[in-house]
Amino acid sequence: MEYALMNEKLKNTLNPDRYAHSKGVEEFAAILAQKHGVDTQKARIAGLLHDLAKNMDKEISREIIEKSNVDNSIKETPSLWHGPVGAMLLEKEYEITDPEIFDAVFYHTIGKVNMPPLTKIIYVADAIEPGRDEYFSWSKACRETALSDLDKAVLEVTDRTINSLIERGMKINPVCIDIHNQMVQKY
Repeated sequence: MEYALMNEKLKNTLNPDRYAHSKGVEEFAAILAQKHGVDTQKARIAGLLHDLAKNMDKEISREIIEKSNVDNSIKETPSLWHGPVGAMLLEKEYEITDPEIFDAVFYHTIGKVNMPPLTKIIYVADAIEPGRDEYFSWSKACRETALSDLDKAVLEVTDRTINSLIERGMKINPVCIDIHNQMVQKY
């Protein structure tokens, strides 16, 4: 599918705020990709489409998740469904079969241990694109970190997520702890 058609389809699928966020992730992902030697076109597509299932009806998302083989810790957390569901819809809805883009969309909310570079970029860009500044006081400083050290930015985003979950009294997915433990060994 051509980019313009992909973009228009997404614009008609998401609410205006979510679409603006997706465009922000697309732009910042392209900057990070160029800076870190990753395919910028794949970064743009993954950034644009990372939230394609975010505004999807919860019951439809539930049906897709229940039929999938995703980890139970994801199945038990509806706020994480849109990543895997979006990845599962990439081929059907957008004719995208690239495994790197699939991985980046699938894991953009929770991450995973040993993330490949494109997945790291979308994981980080989703949290710190410029539109996030009004929600996260730390996003601007983390953007600067991401430009020079992507792994350090992954650690910072992961730690901020863990802290936020603790502050809100929410369950922490064990994968977040595993990512923290892997990345902290580098620093």
